[in-house]
Amino acid sequence: MARRYRLEVRLGIVIRALAVWAVLLTAARVAFIVFQGLGGHWISWAEFWGAMRHGVAMDLSVLGYVAIPVCLLMAMSSVRIQLAVRRILVWYLGLVGIITIAIVCIDAELYRHWQFRLDLSAFRYLDHPKEALASVPIGVLVVGLLAIVAVSMLYWRLIIRWVWPKTLAYSRLRWWQPVFFLNAAWAMVLPIRGGLSVATMNAGSVYFCNNNLANHAALNPVWTLIRSVATRNGAALQYASLSTSAEEQEALTTLMERGDGLPPALLRTERPNVLVVLMESQSAQFSKRLGGIDAMPRFDSLVQEGVLFSRIYAASTRSERGIVAVMAGYPGQGKKSIIHYPAKLEKLAFLPRIFDSLGYSTAFYYGGNADFANFRSCLLAGGMQQIYDESNLGIAHAHSKWGIPDEYLFARVAQDADTMRHPFFWLYFTLSNHEPYDLPNRDNAYGSESERMVRTARYADSCLGNFVRKAKRQPWWQNTLLVVLADHGHYYPNGTDTDNPERYHIPMLWLGGALADSAARVVERIGNQYDLPATLLAQLGLSYEQFPFSRDVFTTPHQWAMPVYNDGFLWIVPEGWFAWDNDFARIIRKSEGELPDSVVRQGKAFFVGQHRHFWAL
Repeated sequence: MARRYRLEVRLGIVIRALAVWAVLLTAARVAFIVFQGLGGHWISWAEFWGAMRHGVAMDLSVLGYVAIPVCLLMAMSSVRIQLAVRRILVWYLGLVGIITIAIVCIDAELYRHWQFRLDLSAFRYLDHPKEALASVPIGVLVVGLLAIVAVSMLYWRLIIRWVWPKTLAYSRLRWWQPVFFLNAAWAMVLPIRGGLSVATMNAGSVYFCNNNLANHAALNPVWTLIRSVATRNGAALQYASLSTSAEEQEALTTLMERGDGLPPALLRTERPNVLVVLMESQSAQFSKRLGGIDAMPRFDSLVQEGVLFSRIYAASTRSERGIVAVMAGYPGQGKKSIIHYPAKLEKLAFLPRIFDSLGYSTAFYYGGNADFANFRSCLLAGGMQQIYDESNLGIAHAHSKWGIPDEYLFARVAQDADTMRHPFFWLYFTLSNHEPYDLPNRDNAYGSESERMVRTARYADSCLGNFVRKAKRQPWWQNTLLVVLADHGHYYPNGTDTDNPERYHIPMLWLGGALADSAARVVERIGNQYDLPATLLAQLGLSYEQFPFSRDVFTTPHQWAMPVYNDGFLWIVPEGWFAWDNDFARIIRKSEGELPDSVVRQGKAFFVGQHRHFWAL
């Protein structure tokens, strides 16, 4: 009988281990689809089976990574260290499996907010776990932890009781049999790379339809995380095939042309105070005036008093990119974010530095932790003189999970405006319209997530309206320009995906006593969030040449916007728009009608050009 166990027993161990992993990865995909469906985002049965079928290839790739150490350990068991090999294998499979289960659970929750599968970008927030966890409702956190523990316990029992039980009889292998397992380990390269073809496994390999959720369901979060780690140093070249160097240079030169004329004079004073209110997730979807729902009535009523920029689009999908866009006039970077590259940040021009050189006092106000997502280093690199956050504001009111509610920060900003040195340039970043959508002194835990966000959007809007109403009675208001805009858009309230321009449509409204009486108007020209520095400086009669990607919305001869998401971008021009997905390697959505090929080439070339500029800094 001993002869029979030489190869068959060990081969059975490998097969059973991979069978457990195949079930685990399949169950993870089903659980992901069901979890998103319970959040209101169901896919059709055809898309479900398509995701399951096409996802097999990526699951096999992950199985290849898992199988290599298993095969090598089987080869090692040919010598008299079987007990040690079993212990190593059990702990290896146990640890990797539990980590995978945690990845699957974390990925499912993050996807509801970000609409992309897990990669390295999520780990940038681990330096501040309090703020990262504040976005997760306690119920979801508890259920997630219980799920991780329960599934991990079941998985562990399968490994020690079924994959390689202690009672399993085996003997030493013959001399040639370890070679079998070494070759098996080498053969795992095939499923890892996706076969023998020239094209290796990539996200686009499993995409199969025009529904982003269905395509993303076919992805494996372990694979996307591994891929993210493996390609983190090669990102400078990953988009090079989209255009030629000549096309990139032509696009950068043409699209960033400065207008010859002067913009309309919006201001009555040469050096006004400037207060920028960057509102968390307060997208145009909440403004009835901008085609959304009626969740920003105060904002909409203020439109008639100021200058509304009705076709402005966010740089990207996250707050840290919005802050850089507003202060430094710099685009988003897909999976990367320049805020996490201090050496590159220091090479950018920043509005606070410019206003500081003009004798302004500069300050940043935020009700949360200014260290979160590297905000503080960005602010300091930008020359911000004062940084006020929850640690030094001295506001004793009860905090929400994310920080100090908006009403108290608006009151503090108004108080400081009464007493601080003038003129000033201040940036106030609100936070109440952020997961988990807490409201001060009231319950907001009922209803769907979309309904809860609508309520916090209304609350943030009321805080803005109250602030403006009270500020109008103060002397400093007559010499102040108030700029209100959002940091980025959101999936809620209308369920807009990352390939939809409405996801990035944000309000921008200029108010204040510093506006000339003749300035009340609506500006319908297409622009980017990162056009604010140039547009603002042009009104002050100052040069904005130091901002290579910021344009004066009024005078630029070319209207366009380029929101960037995790691994794709949208190109929005007067002729229409398209969404390009780099995983899919093609346009996945576009406006009705035909887009000129020149528009598509120009959009791709500009995307690659600004990406190359980022890596060259």
